[in-house]
Amino acid sequence: MLSGPKGKVSSAPGLDKQYSRIASMCMQRFLFFDGHEGMNRFLISILGFTFLLFSCQKQDENKFDCGQTPACAYECIAFWSYFNFTIVDKNTGQDLLFGSNPTLLPSDIKLFVKNNSPYSQINLYADSTLKVLRAFSVNDTMALQVKNEALQYIVVKNYCSDCCGRTAVDIFHEGQVLIADKNKIIRIKR
Repeated sequence: MLSGPKGKVSSAPGLDKQYSRIASMCMQRFLFFDGHEGMNRFLISILGFTFLLFSCQKQDENKFDCGQTPACAYECIAFWSYFNFTIVDKNTGQDLLFGSNPTLLPSDIKLFVKNNSPYSQINLYADSTLKVLRAFSVNDTMALQVKNEALQYIVVKNYCSDCCGRTAVDIFHEGQVLIADKNKIIRIKR
């Protein structure tokens, strides 16, 4: 190494060119590219990777829009987690609990929440005015049982908060995402 002007260190004459040529050859061999064609392939690969990176970002369009959280005008004594749902026919969309020709009764439905390890059943409340089953004190992991059929597992993905509680609005149920309607009611397909 030689000391150049202003204290800069430079290599012996000709080594920079040789190092550059060796680095270029290694890069080409490493990438299996030769000449300008190789550089074009490399640039196309980088552009393709960049496109995939940005196109695979999480989309928020499949999510309930909670809007702004309201301000509380009073002190909360308890904080509840709600789950409002009904069960509909997967083909017709007909409400099987509160529709014109119901095939299920609210008593046919059981909801279980997971507390640490075992599931425990919680109470459901039928609201025939709003045509919904309501559960209070729900968790992120639940199981639904219709009549005496096998349990259907539910994972809550998103809640909307209000003054003294939150309501489940996006769930993962039996392999698909279900999003609540504008009234925060989730329609589970059967």
